[in-house]
Amino acid sequence: MKTETGRYFLAFSMIVLLAACAPMTKLTSVQEGEIKFATQNSKKDLNHTVLAKNHEKLAKEMRVKAQEQKEILKNKPSTSYLGRNGQRIKKRVARRIYNYEKAVEVNLAKAAHHKRIAQEQVNQKMFTKPDNAPDQIDKAKFKLNNSSSTETTEKL
Repeated sequence: MKTETGRYFLAFSMIVLLAACAPMTKLTSVQEGEIKFATQNSKKDLNHTVLAKNHEKLAKEMRVKAQEQKEILKNKPSTSYLGRNGQRIKKRVARRIYNYEKAVEVNLAKAAHHKRIAQEQVNQKMFTKPDNAPDQIDKAKFKLNNSSSTETTEKL
């Protein structure tokens, strides 16, 4: 009987502990970086030049990491690659180099994409006129003026 009571007490205490440690809101379970990224995406006018620079910075970091792995692969003695474990290590390092180079390509492509969008935004802002431009027609006023002028001509 004591063992059953002990089991129930242990199960109950574990549930209470889990409930106390569980996050109460959905924002507490999200990491801080994801929150920043979500708020950045919710903005209407993203700064694509900053995004392009960030992707270029990431590409540069990945290129440096790939170079470090190539140096490790080149400077390691050939005897360390003997046997099954040595071949696994060699393949792992080669795969890491490949992944870093792939990340460089992807980040450079994203940087080029964001640069192009930033240039389009700059061109669009240069050629668009402000809202209070004098040559812009206000359709509501135009319709109001036309309807009032036709009413006055009908009354005469």
